[in-house]
Amino acid sequence: LEEKGVDYELAPVDIFAADGIPAWYLERHPFGRIPAFEHDGFRLFETGAIARYVDEALLVDAGLRMALTRTQSASEEWNSVLLSAGSDVAFSQKYQDYTA
Repeated sequence: LEEKGVDYELAPVDIFAADGIPAWYLERHPFGRIPAFEHDGFRLFETGAIARYVDEALLVDAGLRMALTRTQSASEEWNSVLLSAGSDVAFSQKYQDYTA
């Protein structure tokens, strides 16, 4: 955002607070991790999807391009989550096979 010259606001959050992760943050990130990103009401929480969105959508004038980029970014975000979860499952299975 800095490099693109886009105004932004940082919202500090202590995900390790004694009271737990604040509810307002969990609305922005389903796993309560960092980062979370919001632009004009559109939210993302996966780093790769955020970077792609910032790169492709911000400072673009065409509304259609913005809509397509949002769809692509949201899809990429969940693909990343599924790949990550799938990797954990696959590793766990391989580990169990190896130690059996």
